[in-house]
Amino acid sequence: MNGVFDVRVVEAYLLLSNTSTALTADSGIAVVVLTEDHVSIETNLELGNASEVQFTVVKEPVHGKLQVVDDDGRTRSACRRFTLSDVRQGLVVCRRNVSSQSSEEVQRDQFVVEVCLDALQATGSVNVDLTSRQHVTTPHPSPLCPTTAP
Repeated sequence: MNGVFDVRVVEAYLLLSNTSTALTADSGIAVVVLTEDHVSIETNLELGNASEVQFTVVKEPVHGKLQVVDDDGRTRSACRRFTLSDVRQGLVVCRRNVSSQSSEEVQRDQFVVEVCLDALQATGSVNVDLTSRQHVTTPHPSPLCPTTAP
């Protein structure tokens, strides 16, 4: 078998995806858990340990704050940094401020994070949708009516 073996060097990259879904709050709920859907990263590096991917909050949400909750339920004192492992465990939450403004006035919020892996870094924004989602209910089927023979 005679063939050519082609080796190419590709630069390492790290992206915070723009296709991440919006973080959406249910009506009346002031806390939303951040998931990988909200901070989707792309890289050509092998992710050995999720705690190696570090997020730093560059700009806090205007109408809320990010918090990292430990396993015991206490909020960490330094909440500006968290890891992908924290996100996967559901420990990062966005808490909406309760203020004099009504929820109808504030519909959107946003925060900016910098993500780092090894010597690579990327910055991106996460959109927060504060509008109330309508709860969809389906009507129960009507009971079958007995038919009478003529």
